[in-house]
Amino acid sequence: MDMTVDKIVTVRIASMGAAGLICLAYGLALLSGERLPGGTWLPGVAGLSAAALVFLASWAGGRQRARAAADETYRQDWRRAQQHSYWVALALFSTLTIPVAFDMIPGAMALGAGGLLSAAALLLLSAIYDFRGR
Repeated sequence: MDMTVDKIVTVRIASMGAAGLICLAYGLALLSGERLPGGTWLPGVAGLSAAALVFLASWAGGRQRARAAADETYRQDWRRAQQHSYWVALALFSTLTIPVAFDMIPGAMALGAGGLLSAAALLLLSAIYDFRGR
């Protein structure tokens, strides 16, 4: 299968978006006390699978197409997603300290949920910005 630049970008957007949705679902489920199927390892597997899919799509397309898929616009969108998700993470962890301080949720739960939701913010913002830029 010949991977064009557009196909590489589509694989990147879809895989990062899917991994972001899984992290979001697990972070929200952790905060609500619900258990989702698949165990606690599923968000990590989703992230590694997304990275593997993007790598394989870029490798199948060749060096020139992979570089074209990671052009200046993509790097700008990635930087912007990192900047915005940083502030989302700060707000999340700051907000989650309140229920921990009043013993409403355990600190480990808040830390796990904050990490998952921070990862979800980066992955989803990256996918959204990349989709809008194309």
